[in-house]
Amino acid sequence: MKQLIFKALKFGIVGVVATCLNYGSFALLCKLLGVYYLASSALGYILGLIIGYYLNKYWTFINQINKIKNYFWGYIIVYVISLIASQLLLLIQVETLNMNPMYSNIFAIILSSIMNFIGINYFVFIKPKNAPVEDMNL
Repeated sequence: MKQLIFKALKFGIVGVVATCLNYGSFALLCKLLGVYYLASSALGYILGLIIGYYLNKYWTFINQINKIKNYFWGYIIVYVISLIASQLLLLIQVETLNMNPMYSNIFAIILSSIMNFIGINYFVFIKPKNAPVEDMNL
């Protein structure tokens, strides 16, 4: 249980970094450059995904992976599923509930963060069943 809490904490830190890049690029594209809000959100999401993959692989989940194995496609699948869910939430909030896209995107990010941790921890970066328990890296 303690390892799961530390892992969730590390995932949260990576998530803050990736989210800042996600939301910052969303705001820059949408507000300053006039890019359509859904396209801005998707591009921000992709930037956060790439940064998050490397930080999560080599820091958050380092003790449960094979360092030379490529987990990118599994990571992508989890993130694409959460991207679809978060974009649908954003679309409904903006188009149906008339919410401001700048605020609605925050809820979309929260939804995708929860979905991503569950998917990454339990379906992508899976520790082999016979692997020894290693010390936690903070």
